[in-house]
Amino acid sequence: MKVRIGGELISDVELLDSYFSKMKGLMFKEEGRALLKFDVEDKYGVWMPFMKYPLDLAFISKELEVVTINEDVKPISLSPKTWRIYRPDIMCKYILEVESGLLQEKGVKIGDKVEFC
Repeated sequence: MKVRIGGELISDVELLDSYFSKMKGLMFKEEGRALLKFDVEDKYGVWMPFMKYPLDLAFISKELEVVTINEDVKPISLSPKTWRIYRPDIMCKYILEVESGLLQEKGVKIGDKVEFC
């Protein structure tokens, strides 16, 4: 699928909407992009065990607006600085996970409108 944020298109995004697929996310993969879709809004968290590369996270509300961005989120390592769960500031219904640097490259910012194509 494709995701348009603030007029910029992000392609090759895998939709994850089952419980297991959202729990696994992009773990163990060498590359990829994912959109996690939840049934209800909440302050869902993302943590990075078994990840092979850093991610940018965009938390998206049910109104399809970016509410929180976390950039360059590192995989969990032996460093306690990486032992963290990333949560949105406001309730969200979707989480977009993309390779580190892509959100900045596309100029994505809080408040941008989102469209699924």
